[in-house]
Amino acid sequence: MHSPLAYSMEVSSPNHFHPNILRLSDGPTAKGLCMIRNFKNKGQTDISSINQTPKGELENYEHRPVMVEETLQILQKTFSADNFGVYVDGTLGLAGHAKAILSNFKNFKLVGLDRDKTSLEIAKRTLKELNLSDRTFLFKDTYDNYDKYLKLIGEEKADFILLDLGFSSYQIEDPKRGFSYRKDSDLDMRMDLDLKVSAKDVVNNLTTKELSYILKTFGDERFHFQIAKNIVKNRPVNTTFELNEIIRQSIPAATRRSGGHPAQRTFQAIRIFVNSEFEHLYNAILKSFDFLKPKGVLIVLTYHSGEDRLVKNLFDLAIKGRCQCPPTIACMCGAQKEFAYVVQRKGCRPKPGELKENPRSKSAHLRAISKIRDDGLADFISKQHPFHGYKVSLVPPNTKLRN
Repeated sequence: MHSPLAYSMEVSSPNHFHPNILRLSDGPTAKGLCMIRNFKNKGQTDISSINQTPKGELENYEHRPVMVEETLQILQKTFSADNFGVYVDGTLGLAGHAKAILSNFKNFKLVGLDRDKTSLEIAKRTLKELNLSDRTFLFKDTYDNYDKYLKLIGEEKADFILLDLGFSSYQIEDPKRGFSYRKDSDLDMRMDLDLKVSAKDVVNNLTTKELSYILKTFGDERFHFQIAKNIVKNRPVNTTFELNEIIRQSIPAATRRSGGHPAQRTFQAIRIFVNSEFEHLYNAILKSFDFLKPKGVLIVLTYHSGEDRLVKNLFDLAIKGRCQCPPTIACMCGAQKEFAYVVQRKGCRPKPGELKENPRSKSAHLRAISKIRDDGLADFISKQHPFHGYKVSLVPPNTKLRN
């Protein structure tokens, strides 16, 4: 039996495959909670409506965007400095990449999106101080909705799309956000504070099987069932340190002594689930196959194996295109290539100098592809994607789980 906050996956179109929390009853645990993802009620805030600059520590916060040099090198090989173009930054953050790109390409205009209102406030101020605001259109929304903002400013397609999937350090270090397992705070983990469901709601309402499935699927957590079982046993769990202790007691001592922090994978899995991260990533990449102009470039920066695996698989499908030949032989079916790798298939990593200056860039992985021709590839790929066509509950039918 599922909890009142049942976890479901409804695929009404090829693009929708990530599970959402649904309110299936009006019981006390479900009251007031609704779908994490609800396009009808999603906030779409133009940056011009944000009228307050953040105060306090963020005024002098130093943001270090990751792999800016590599990003600029890719663009400089593709576009001349005086090219007119449209640049979509789906994860604008504090505008670190945007500053560098707009400064080097004087005729690019930016469509920037972010879910975090504070980030948008800082980005707006930063770009204004550099006299770049006249070429920027910023919106509060998830990055898989960038296509409607292109239309809003009178553009059909983009020349360059950037998705940097990392977190700003200030988000991790802010104890009010509840992202970090190293700081004691309320469990939250919402990138957009307008979301109705937080990490606290997830850990205190889902069943053992549901939690176990989340930890295994989104965190590759080896001890997913034991952790989930102990979370349910020790409810209510209200703070990051309370969850930390439960995880610590669930993992054998020998395993805790090696590798990274024992809570890392669990926190990652819950955060991904709360923010529907894989769904947004899938949708955004798929749309880019259609909304990039020919010769346009898509760059994605990933920071953990789960999201990188999704990006790699989708890029591989784009490169293969409509070719039906086995991957071990050259194409003999006559299919025309629609995308090509900009950097090698395995992507690239930060250089030693950047790792020394910014240790947090260690897990970054850059992948990039360019578009050769327009041929409606997104719909074709969506039909091949393994998540297409399913409609399953939290625990898919015929899945064997421990009781």
